[in-house]
Amino acid sequence: MLVVLQQLHAELLLRIEALGVETRRPRPDMPMVNAARLALTRASSARTAHLEGKVYPALLAVEPDPAIVELRQTGRGRQAVSSDHISHWTTREIEANWAAYCAASQSMRAWMKERISLEQALLYPALTRQFGNE
Repeated sequence: MLVVLQQLHAELLLRIEALGVETRRPRPDMPMVNAARLALTRASSARTAHLEGKVYPALLAVEPDPAIVELRQTGRGRQAVSSDHISHWTTREIEANWAAYCAASQSMRAWMKERISLEQALLYPALTRQFGNE
């Protein structure tokens, strides 16, 4: 469980960086931007599925740590914000407002990195305590 989460975090960080590379361009290369966004969305969804399907149920059944409960709840709440961001920033909207998209994307990517750091700080030790380095 821990190894899978570590792999999912690593993949997600790569996808965050790939979108960051695209948003540092002076103009959007929409096929590249769209591909980076899709890859990031898929990586994020895979992490969420692992957390919700395996990690949280396993940890909360054994160790109902209030910090982990809060982590889960804030993650669920943030999913709506992420969905709003994705639905607002259509291809047309990105092309029309590239600088604003880049700023909004930077904000979302910074939040995602903070979230990963928090998950690593809370979940990695809890998983190691309960299940070893599986």
